[in-house]
Amino acid sequence: MIPAAVCQHGAVSRVGNEREWRWRIGVASALVGSAGVFAGLRQDLGLGWGLTLVAVTALGAMLALRGVHHRVEAEQARRTVFYAGAGSTAWVMLLMGAAVIPGLALSAIDDAGVRAVVAGLLGAVLAAAAHGILAATTTLEEQPRPEPVPLDRRRR
Repeated sequence: MIPAAVCQHGAVSRVGNEREWRWRIGVASALVGSAGVFAGLRQDLGLGWGLTLVAVTALGAMLALRGVHHRVEAEQARRTVFYAGAGSTAWVMLLMGAAVIPGLALSAIDDAGVRAVVAGLLGAVLAAAAHGILAATTTLEEQPRPEPVPLDRRRR
């Protein structure tokens, strides 16, 4: 972890926080791309090794994102029952896609060398997509907690 810079008043500088945030989303994005490569090559690696590497890299991405929050609009959090912040749905869909789609797409390629090159390109695309989603929708700043919305059982 990159230490945040401390200004003369003892407060953590915004530059240090931004650097840490960029580092965390960069590492997580690279790990998502790696998960896509391993998922695409799981028939070459063997099912056990392939799935283990996908799980380890996805877990590494989650650990890299500790302390990173999706931006939450307080007003929308009060109105919606299931709201985890901007981009959270896209992020989950990308993770699920990284684990499934490369294996399906690359199983049609017979040549192992071509399959490895295409898996690398697909991993780069997944890493770029993950970085785009995380850069646009996350922050290191603490976000407001969504308030539970009471269910009105009288309206039926």
